[in-house]
Amino acid sequence: MLFWVVEVLLLGWAHGLWAQLPTGAGLGTDPLRSNVGAYYYMARPGDLTVIVSIWGEVRNPGQYEVPVGTELIQLLSYAGGPLVSADLRRIRIIRREANGKHYESVLTVDVSRLVDSPDRIPTIQPGDVIVVGRRSSVVFAQEIMPVFRDVIFLALYLLISLNTLGVF
Repeated sequence: MLFWVVEVLLLGWAHGLWAQLPTGAGLGTDPLRSNVGAYYYMARPGDLTVIVSIWGEVRNPGQYEVPVGTELIQLLSYAGGPLVSADLRRIRIIRREANGKHYESVLTVDVSRLVDSPDRIPTIQPGDVIVVGRRSSVVFAQEIMPVFRDVIFLALYLLISLNTLGVF
């Protein structure tokens, strides 16, 4: 009977490890969560272009070569749009110095407010890195809740096992 208790506990522990495996790079089945980098050319022949990167909660993250004068919302559209989990109130634009070697500033943009005032939409500059983060409620649901689930799962197995052994 003790062997059964140990087996149940190990299965619960292994289930928790399996649930925490990273997705992407061929491990996951969700193409929206792939970690494989991509390069996109979004200009017409003859257009003057800049190269920028977009990371995070967009459908197609990667490096984009876009026409000079491209605005942030256009770049988000080129990237397939934000995912449902995206925090559109805090999109970060990381800008390089003029010499291109060091990062100088981080701009935080609230896209939901830009819709009402399109004259304030930032224009993308060469070397910009746009980071679209996850909403805090999504972080809680995807990263913290699985830990609670595994702890409760393990506690229930332990209680059932001790009950089966006649401790309770």
